[in-house]
Amino acid sequence: MKKVFSCFLFFMYLTTFLFSADTVNIQILGTSQLNEKFMPYNYDTGVANSKGSMVQLATLIRNLKSENKNTLLFDSGNATYSNWYELFLNDDTTPAVEYFNYTKYDAITPGNKDFDHGIEFFNKIFKPFNGEIILANLYKNDKRVYEPYKIFKKDDVKIALIGVMTPYMKKLGEEYTVVNPADEVAKVITELKGKADIIIVSANVKLNDEYGTLGSTREIAKKNPEVSIIFAGYEPTLINERSESGAVLINSGKFGEYLSKINIVLTKKNNNWIINDKSKDIISENIAVKDTTPDLELANRFEKFN
Repeated sequence: MKKVFSCFLFFMYLTTFLFSADTVNIQILGTSQLNEKFMPYNYDTGVANSKGSMVQLATLIRNLKSENKNTLLFDSGNATYSNWYELFLNDDTTPAVEYFNYTKYDAITPGNKDFDHGIEFFNKIFKPFNGEIILANLYKNDKRVYEPYKIFKKDDVKIALIGVMTPYMKKLGEEYTVVNPADEVAKVITELKGKADIIIVSANVKLNDEYGTLGSTREIAKKNPEVSIIFAGYEPTLINERSESGAVLINSGKFGEYLSKINIVLTKKNNNWIINDKSKDIISENIAVKDTTPDLELANRFEKFN
């Protein structure tokens, strides 16, 4: 009887191992439009506001990361704008960059407002950033200014992040050009051929075309069915929908009030990691940050800015 029971346990262990070896669960967390909201406080009105802030996001992110070691964390732009950020213009960095490093963001994509004081200012304040700056469609004299993509590896799965921003922005200078985001994503996908199992786009662009400027989130999805997830970071509103190709279009709103969370199940077939069914294997949600307990260590670090 003991031998039979032992064989049964071994069979169950082997089955579990084989099944788990053939599937991987990846967690993607995303923010945008943080607007330097580093404390649960409204500095314009002088009133406490616990609907969202960087110190609250830090707590939520830490908890979610502890649940899945295969987690990537991205921001899709406009973190360093608003909330009296002009007070930090002479500093070496800002609360947003301090927050990004503390919570260990893997990458950020700049937004149009991040460049309001020029590209030199942006480069100065992000010099201490420990993650990647990913932006494909900003050119200087016909050469890309930043890395167009980054491939991250989690449990043998290769995840490519492409970054793009809206062409509708303050002019940086005659030598700078911001090209159509949708076309640039297509160009980068060609460069990525055979290098990634899943493609994600961090897009600081409108959900729909505006001001006669093309390259919206919807256009990116339509032109590039290879993309599985698009963070639509330009909007100050919540977004969570699907494109015709099944890609997730998502945005966490503004001021750190929500955190975008996406779980992806990939299956190994013929030595390749694939998403069997985007409608079932990619689950997306925006989690409310309201009333989350602030991270006290980060709050203490922010005292120099407070």
